[in-house]
Amino acid sequence: MNIEKVLFVIYSIENKSGMNRFIDLAYSLKGLVQFDELQLLKDEYAQFYKNDRIGPFDTEEELIRFSYLLSEKSRMEAVCLCGSEAINTALTKVSKVSDLNEALFEVGEILENPEEKKRGLFSGLLN
Repeated sequence: MNIEKVLFVIYSIENKSGMNRFIDLAYSLKGLVQFDELQLLKDEYAQFYKNDRIGPFDTEEELIRFSYLLSEKSRMEAVCLCGSEAINTALTKVSKVSDLNEALFEVGEILENPEEKKRGLFSGLLN
């Protein structure tokens, strides 16, 4: 998997709201995903966008499904889910910020986006 085709999704778990999960940040090597500019957060998922983060998601499965949707909208092939444990582990492995993405890629949970893989396969056949 090429790191340039991965959407990094940084999430947190909020204990005071019943262990709900929130997406705090999403980015790729191309740049930050601007939540306030995403049409899907203005339309069918508007109820999830509050206080500059997306959520709450009651289960990890809901978080994963929405992360796939973000990666699809960003035209990425995979998601790297990073919670606080993955971030803390990655920070102990690097000595400079430029190496952080590689460390997150190693310790985060990589989930390949099945829709993007299909699109890539068919676009190659059609060209």
